[in-house]
Amino acid sequence: MKFKFKFSGAVKALLIVASGLTLFCAGYNVYNLIALKDLQTINVLGYVLLVAINLLITVACIFALIHSVYKIKNGFLRTQFGLIGTKIQLAQITEIIHFIKAQKLVIYFDKNKYSVIIIDQNEYADFVSELTKANCEITYSVRGDEEAK
Repeated sequence: MKFKFKFSGAVKALLIVASGLTLFCAGYNVYNLIALKDLQTINVLGYVLLVAINLLITVACIFALIHSVYKIKNGFLRTQFGLIGTKIQLAQITEIIHFIKAQKLVIYFDKNKYSVIIIDQNEYADFVSELTKANCEITYSVRGDEEAK
């Protein structure tokens, strides 16, 4: 099952602005490449490289906005943030804690490591249900912030 990553308004705005700026820069570099009078190889390669880098950053930002999810599948909790992904074996997850005041859902796994799950609060119950269904040894608790681990 998939759970969509919930971005704050500031992060969404930053990714959109970054996409727009890098797209503008790519266009500006294409314009400079077309207007280039001195067609030395190094100048042409420089502009082509700049355009490619700008387009890559644009795609990465847009992909992060569109495809940032948590997936519970095949014995793993997979976190996908755009092009970057990680996975945790469900067998390593020991506990899920919902901190009420902070409205944070935190999973704890081997060696005192943890990860904050950033999804819509309305999906917390479904997320916990899916994880505990996939690994019945995972414990779930609700705490106030003053009771942090």
